[in-house]
Amino acid sequence: MPEFICGLNLVQLAEVVQASDHLTSAICSDGTAYDSNQHEWMQRAVQQPLWDKFIPCFEKWLAENGARFPTRTAEQLRKHFSCYDNFMFAHIPGLETEMSEDMLKYARLIPKPLNELMGIRLNGTTFSGHSFRTTVGNTADSVCQQYYYLEEAGFRDPWLNPDFRVMASGDDVMVLTRPEHVDRVHASMELLSSRLKYSEKPIGLGQVIVKVMRSDIEGADFLSKTFHYNAGKLYCHPNYDKMLNTKEYYMGQNSQMHRNPWMYMELKRR
Repeated sequence: MPEFICGLNLVQLAEVVQASDHLTSAICSDGTAYDSNQHEWMQRAVQQPLWDKFIPCFEKWLAENGARFPTRTAEQLRKHFSCYDNFMFAHIPGLETEMSEDMLKYARLIPKPLNELMGIRLNGTTFSGHSFRTTVGNTADSVCQQYYYLEEAGFRDPWLNPDFRVMASGDDVMVLTRPEHVDRVHASMELLSSRLKYSEKPIGLGQVIVKVMRSDIEGADFLSKTFHYNAGKLYCHPNYDKMLNTKEYYMGQNSQMHRNPWMYMELKRR
């Protein structure tokens, strides 16, 4: 079954993973350039049904909380979510150009001479930071892409298969499974995804994964977090190697790393 684990803290994430302790192998992937490699047809197939179910709930919530125009607001939101065309503009002084009417209505919002703006229409990409498209939308896409990899590996109806548990947050995915399935799933994910951000030939559903990682639970690297068992209990903690490399250990609760930068070695020995 898939798991939407956005917003879980370290304790909660460890509890979710340990709940499937009969699945002892992990396959982790982190999408690269995920937002810019979105395809319009994929977004319409996966995200649009999600928005269609969400909008009535949002309209009801608006009405119950005293909004003046809940139906109109909800319809504006539906229109926004159903639009997969994006326009980008570059200001080039001295440029003489003309735009189509659909581009002009957006270009007029930019405080630059219209004839010096070059407009580009993009289909299907997602701008990072869009709360629904990058968090909810990307997670839904990742889950459906993983379903595709599992089915192509020969596992029918994988969400009903107790040998699989898929966790996703945006473009980060971790598949928990049995050791005997790892080779097939890993091969399917590598075959049906691209290693390169820019490929002339479409591969699979268009997902870019630089490296598909396979390990046991304690070797998994998911959301820049790793796991270890202590006295039979699973713990989740930040990936200390990454923290040291990026110097994030100077902040907040991680201040212990500054005083003892080899602490992560102690955890690995447990």
